[in-house]
Amino acid sequence: MSYNKILMLVAGLVVTALTSSNAYAVNCGISYYCYRSMTPGPAPEQGSAALARRTAAASNRLSRVASNNRRAQPAGANRAATPRATPRTLQQRQAEARRREQQQQQQLAARRRQAQQQEQQRLAQVRRQQQQRAAANRPQPTNARERLIAQQRAAYQAQQRAAQQRTAQQRAAQQRATQQQAAAAQQRRAQQQAAANRPAAPTPARPSVLTTASQQSCQTITQKITELNRQAVLRSKEGKNDQAQRLFKAVEQLKKEATGKQCPGV
Repeated sequence: MSYNKILMLVAGLVVTALTSSNAYAVNCGISYYCYRSMTPGPAPEQGSAALARRTAAASNRLSRVASNNRRAQPAGANRAATPRATPRTLQQRQAEARRREQQQQQQLAARRRQAQQQEQQRLAQVRRQQQQRAAANRPQPTNARERLIAQQRAAYQAQQRAAQQRTAQQRAAQQRATQQQAAAAQQRRAQQQAAANRPAAPTPARPSVLTTASQQSCQTITQKITELNRQAVLRSKEGKNDQAQRLFKAVEQLKKEATGKQCPGV
């Protein structure tokens, strides 16, 4: 209830209280009966009937005023104001477009996955049906002897397949070993040829008296040490540790011999 309605209701109640008083007040400006006694005309009505009529009339006047006020108010006066949408910026529109594009891509990917799953299920069902038809068309043994023969034949075929597989694996292993040996031999020949073609490093002259035979012997020992050391390193890289150890021992013996002969560069 608005403030105007409350004010009008209070005013009506005050008027009703003033007009319903039966006592004559000293101040005639306040009492309605004093005013009526000084004016010509019929005497004022007294009793509860007159009070009821005046109260009903005041209520009707208040109702009419309230109805007029409601009609005078606009249709959307009591309605909550709808917030206006704020204009979106360019970045917001771009972000919204990206979100829509991502949603579309996700939906498309989901549809593709669903189609792939359906296709896989269809293929699996087709394979199961083919297997079932093949099992239904496969001749079944009629008695125990035929079943035993079929089992023996299946076992023999399995053994043959296993033997063929082992033979193929052995053949492949032999081929790999042969290829490795051929490659190693070719590498050794190339290294030996390179060592033979390599010019001997000149030995610095030492202030020691060496004969021509001693010089040739020292050169031979040095070449042997170099070649054996190289072969020992190769054997070690190939994993042939026993041969590498023997070659290293031979190199040590040659070094001792060269030291005993006072060969330069050893």
